[in-house]
Amino acid sequence: SDLIHNRFNFLFNLSPVITSRVEIRNRVFWGDQLKQIPDAGKSIDQYNGLLKLSHLWVDEKTLVAHSVIDRMVLQYATDQWDIRVGRQRINWGVNTIWNPNDIFNAYNFLDFDYEERPGNDAIRVQRYFNNRTSAEVAIKPGENKDETIAALLYRFNTSKYDVQLLGGIFHSDYVVGGGWAGNIKEAGFKGEIS
Repeated sequence: SDLIHNRFNFLFNLSPVITSRVEIRNRVFWGDQLKQIPDAGKSIDQYNGLLKLSHLWVDEKTLVAHSVIDRMVLQYATDQWDIRVGRQRINWGVNTIWNPNDIFNAYNFLDFDYEERPGNDAIRVQRYFNNRTSAEVAIKPGENKDETIAALLYRFNTSKYDVQLLGGIFHSDYVVGGGWAGNIKEAGFKGEIS
């Protein structure tokens, strides 16, 4: 099948410290290969969020058109604080491919069609300190208790290494983890574990 994929990104500066953004992902699939996928349109029209912000425009055997608002966030940002409410990307991973610390936005590396990665309906509060140190808390409420993610992340720099420590609740499990990024001589050295 063939695919046309585009995005509309809108940024609204409401004041010097308050902004809002809305981003819409649009896709049109067509071709005979769609006939081999039962309910292709319905399988595309799934998004893991509290609010249904998607629409299946066309759902035919050889043509599917779909749009989803995958970012819709209100942000308050100063030199020390960054507070975001709404559908957003929360990236806690350090590595490019294997990201056990990316508990909010785990993704399939083979899904090369979606570089932006899905957003979460969440609240995120970040506090920046001096010397590349920050702390943040993020909460992604689920429809029921077993779908909620809530965690704390602390980042700092020591001996030319960026280090992060995290802890929280991932669905019905507790999670504790950490990560690092630095160099050994001229080679990059980074990793993470949860």
